[in-house]
Amino acid sequence: MSSLERANAMHYRNTGTTQQDNVVLRSELPASFRYVSGSTNVSTPLTDNKWEKAGDGITEDGLNLGSYAPDGGAYVKFTAVLPGADDVDCGLTSTTTTALARTANGTKSVESVILVEKKCG
Repeated sequence: MSSLERANAMHYRNTGTTQQDNVVLRSELPASFRYVSGSTNVSTPLTDNKWEKAGDGITEDGLNLGSYAPDGGAYVKFTAVLPGADDVDCGLTSTTTTALARTANGTKSVESVILVEKKCG
């Protein structure tokens, strides 16, 4: 059995006019993908915009990235694998993933398409 690895990246930006406190980012992976433990890194003003290791909650309850003034933002990256790569059809397969940003003022989400290409013979 083989697996395919996929890097995931998320960006949060406060596009409103008021500060957003307790910003939580969460990723909903497709059922066929699995999060790689220890792979999450964040880049925020608190890390001097350098990548630093973060906890593993990005695909569970989410990661609390703190507070952001208007136009402020943060980046998160992590790795997920497709464990059953042998079971994927040859050619291009697509699935969707959802990224969510939650604050005291509500939740916003965006869907992305994941394309997996398996080259056969």
